[in-house]
Amino acid sequence: MAEKTKIQSAALSFPVGMSGGVHFQELATAKTSTYAELRAARAYPTIAIARELSLAPILAASESIEADKAPAGAAEFIEEQYEKHRDTFVDTTLRGLLDFGWAPHELVLGITDEDQVGLSKAKPLLHDITTIMLDQQGNLAGYKQPNMIKPLLRPNAFHVAVGVEGINYYGISRLENATKIYDMWKLSNDGAQRYDKKIAGALFVIRYPPGNTLVSGVETDNYVIAKTMLSALESLGSLVIPQLTVDYFKDLGAEVKNLLGWQIDLIADKSSRQATFVPRLTYLDALMARAMMWPERAFQEGNFGTKAEAGKHADMGLTTLELTHRLIVQAYNEQLVDLLMAVNYGPKTVGSVWIAPVPLVDSKLELFRSVYDKLLSNPSAILDELDNLDLVQLREALDLPVRDPKDVEADQLAAEKVIDDEPDEVDPNDPAALALAEANAST
Repeated sequence: MAEKTKIQSAALSFPVGMSGGVHFQELATAKTSTYAELRAARAYPTIAIARELSLAPILAASESIEADKAPAGAAEFIEEQYEKHRDTFVDTTLRGLLDFGWAPHELVLGITDEDQVGLSKAKPLLHDITTIMLDQQGNLAGYKQPNMIKPLLRPNAFHVAVGVEGINYYGISRLENATKIYDMWKLSNDGAQRYDKKIAGALFVIRYPPGNTLVSGVETDNYVIAKTMLSALESLGSLVIPQLTVDYFKDLGAEVKNLLGWQIDLIADKSSRQATFVPRLTYLDALMARAMMWPERAFQEGNFGTKAEAGKHADMGLTTLELTHRLIVQAYNEQLVDLLMAVNYGPKTVGSVWIAPVPLVDSKLELFRSVYDKLLSNPSAILDELDNLDLVQLREALDLPVRDPKDVEADQLAAEKVIDDEPDEVDPNDPAALALAEANAST
């Protein structure tokens, strides 16, 4: 049945443009940060490492091709098409999601050597110049760019987004969350830098009496003399002052600075206000890690806790990435695999072949490792369960190097032969047995 509801936005109305007799509407972005601001934030070390930690597990992961009642050769064809573009396709998709919340691509199709329609290229589109187009029901219809006469429509327009609310197909990125915290961090750091500049060196203050002073036979304003003295102090850190007059007033027992009216003071910050900036910057640093969906304990220096707890925090970050991995694979299945199956094998074959993501955190595999470790360290502890365990399957699940069963059997037969060839023990009190043993030894 057809959709009954229209576009889910009070700000949009139709018609705006047409393509093939169908009206389309541009979807304005609701992002609070510009793409330039988002890209600038990527260079900050905490965001950079959290970003790479979010990229690496999925890029290093693997997927399998599954099939159920699929035409002959269909699974192999899909696997060939996917594996050929997998690394670059996943990389550009994942970076688009992490940085900007959405990942637009153009699926460029072509004819393969076997005369089938395959994927020639998954072309990533630049977010800055790409606008999402909607149909009258509010569904994503394609993309529009300034240099395009007609919009790029489905099925060639590939789209995946995270944090979609209503028709906000631009999504919400992790980097966008972290950028707001990064702006706060920059303000605090700028304040700390201004404070550092103020206290980096001592501040000289020269107090002078009003009037003039005879300098080298010339009446000179005391202000000019004070400026000259200050310049000498700032550039050289030293100053020459005639001592004869000062000694004369000292003999009179008077306050020299009060009598002469000149005074040089050195002002320096003796407090520890610099330390007050550190806890705030550290807190904002932790918030940036959290905004990137990583507990800060997973990769930042911790003051408390154990290494095991840090590992648990890392597992929490991997769990959120696993959801993103599934979302990407789902988009590949619906927009690429189903398209290739429909074009090459007919609409009825859609859904018979699909890409299946391998879990990033395999709890079952961890359990197998734990069991095998206990088996090696203390076999008697699980002796009752040993007969019920399939050790061959356990080794295969752990991908352990296993010897060929024929070699194992040959070694066992050789060991049994050695045992059989060993002479039987002879009773020293039996003369007949001793004589027979001596006769066998001589032969």
